[in-house]
Amino acid sequence: MGKEIFFNGHEISKHEQMGITQGEVEKAKQYEIHDAEFDKIKEQIDWNVLNQLFVEIAQKSGISPKDLNLLGADKILNCQLFETGWSGDKEIIGRYSATGNYLAVNSNQIKKSAKEKGVDTKLMILDTVFHELCHSISHHTHVINRNYSEEFFTGKNEITYTGAYRSSKDINKIKFSQVTDRKSESHNDALDEAITEKMATQIFHEYARKVNLTDKKTMDDYQEKFLGDENREYNQLVKFIEKLCQIVSERTGVDKEVVWNGFVRGSFYKSTLGDPEIKQWFAETFSPTFLTELGHAKKAEDLFALVKKYESVHI
Repeated sequence: MGKEIFFNGHEISKHEQMGITQGEVEKAKQYEIHDAEFDKIKEQIDWNVLNQLFVEIAQKSGISPKDLNLLGADKILNCQLFETGWSGDKEIIGRYSATGNYLAVNSNQIKKSAKEKGVDTKLMILDTVFHELCHSISHHTHVINRNYSEEFFTGKNEITYTGAYRSSKDINKIKFSQVTDRKSESHNDALDEAITEKMATQIFHEYARKVNLTDKKTMDDYQEKFLGDENREYNQLVKFIEKLCQIVSERTGVDKEVVWNGFVRGSFYKSTLGDPEIKQWFAETFSPTFLTELGHAKKAEDLFALVKKYESVHI
């Protein structure tokens, strides 16, 4: 299965994708952070060990290893990153660009967060990189449509992403090269992040064990103060997906690990939740509206409210 990218309805080649990636990377480098400590950490990543862990996850989940979009150090940038929301621009620690097929992290913001939490900076940098890589590995199984109009004053740049769980649509209306309006619609954001973070945490711990990343005390501190922080949104998302796997396991008699591997497979192949039998199973197990409600959940508390709605077990 190959990644499908279309510009104005026309499929582009791998060569054209390379050009797009190069162009987006060059633009991102305008905001590059020069940080020798980050560069050293990136250089020390054992990509053979890391990529083998992704292959093992794929094999357990019924994913063909050839469908993995494995990036290397050359696709990891260190940039100042901002996310625009209702309350204005917010500096963030990392993101993966689906159209550009590269990831960027913000080492300044990571160092600030690590200091506030009292945890090791190197561990948080690697944790962030691994999370974004877990987004990137399923890139080849997504469909991206990018459309442009030629109107000078009201030119519209529309990008639509569709994958197994997450789908989104961003529309920028541009005037004199300035973004004057933006509309963004998305579905399954919370579910997608829950699956991604649980996978990333597994990768992080297994990688640390295999390469003897740090001493036990440093890792225990990181686990307790960051990965175990119940107030952290991503930890709540992991708790949700584990609870959902438990419910599914109890109601179907299928081992919980098998259920989890099914969710991982779903992050690669759109047919997983689109299969009529699967849809019917969710309808019978939870409700005919369960998948729709799941798609509209934007944060952890929305997901927990949905589980409580259909499950009497206290979370």
